[in-house]
Amino acid sequence: STSSEPDSTPGTSQPGTSVTSEEDSLPPPPSSSSISETPATSIADARKLAKDTTVTVEGVVTAIYGMANSTHAIILQDGGAAITLPFIDPTLTADLAKGDVLRATGKINPFNGLIQLSNSAFTKLSSTSEPIVPLTLTEADWTVEYLEDLDGRIVRVEGLKHVSGTVDTTKNSPITVKLGAKEFAIYVSNYIALTEKEALKAKFDSVRSYDTLTFEGPLGQYIDMQQ
Repeated sequence: STSSEPDSTPGTSQPGTSVTSEEDSLPPPPSSSSISETPATSIADARKLAKDTTVTVEGVVTAIYGMANSTHAIILQDGGAAITLPFIDPTLTADLAKGDVLRATGKINPFNGLIQLSNSAFTKLSSTSEPIVPLTLTEADWTVEYLEDLDGRIVRVEGLKHVSGTVDTTKNSPITVKLGAKEFAIYVSNYIALTEKEALKAKFDSVRSYDTLTFEGPLGQYIDMQQ
């Protein structure tokens, strides 16, 4: 069948970055000098820390996407673990690209299951990395047990069929898809930038009933795991 690949914009899977009031009450982010002097914790270990724990991590940039409040979000991955840095000033991401290695310090801030590093400051290290190879997910993999702690991880799913739903650029838009006999959602968040939502809408509006879809991007979590 004809293949039609939806936009791999990371924002399709990151609905848990809409709350900004907590950020306003947090202290200023640490300085670049304090970032370089603090020992780094693996992202896998950082994800286990209590809310509001300050931690420094290092990881490869796998995604940078616009948010509806005119800020950016960055996803860092270290091996099989990832973490999201929300509410980043776009001027700070201008010279970043996938494969860059960042050292970031911030506060652990889970939001409906999505693990974030809020109030973060970061420096780009001189080292670089090849882009992270996506983890391929099959129908059998789509279980709570298998997907636990994989939010933010770059994944790839092939052979999806569109069941129902379309993108509404004014609100959250769940799109139901089927992989084999299993149905789940590709969640297009209202909290990503309008231009990215419009691009996704154009993609999904062009999908025909006999098309198969391939998704590649960060695995999201907003109470439930979502593509």
